[in-house]
Amino acid sequence: EIRRLDLVQWDATDPLRPILIVDVECSAGTYVRALARDLGTALGSGAYLGALTRTRSGPFRLDDAVGLDVLRAAAASGGGAIESLLLPPDAGLEALPTVTLTAAEVADATFGRYVRPVGGVGGAGEGAVVRLHDAAGRLVGIARREARRLAPEKMARG
Repeated sequence: EIRRLDLVQWDATDPLRPILIVDVECSAGTYVRALARDLGTALGSGAYLGALTRTRSGPFRLDDAVGLDVLRAAAASGGGAIESLLLPPDAGLEALPTVTLTAAEVADATFGRYVRPVGGVGGAGEGAVVRLHDAAGRLVGIARREARRLAPEKMARG
């Protein structure tokens, strides 16, 4: 799904090979290379994608990214400098309901076993994906609700 397509620049310096720069807002799974081909066809010509820069994916924006020079400097300084640049493990998962597990439930889920949390399934509906936290509030995994239990799908390694 193409939500927005804006013309950013048209460079016809070489009339046989003009360059079109567009800004596209689209849904996940959109094949942008095919969009370039289709734009060329609509203009009565061939076209291809010469470069692609993803400026946003879900809640993550390129403008918020840490530059390579900043990362290198943090690595050179040692200590927890790199850690201070990292987003929390739950970043991007805020829309998922959270279910807190006991230590025994975390252990079961880590081994891929279904769990029936003593605290319930957090109001998540059938088939809903939930994030799993331990008693300290740390993300330990992702599960899917099946009936009154949770089926672990992705678990952190201890």
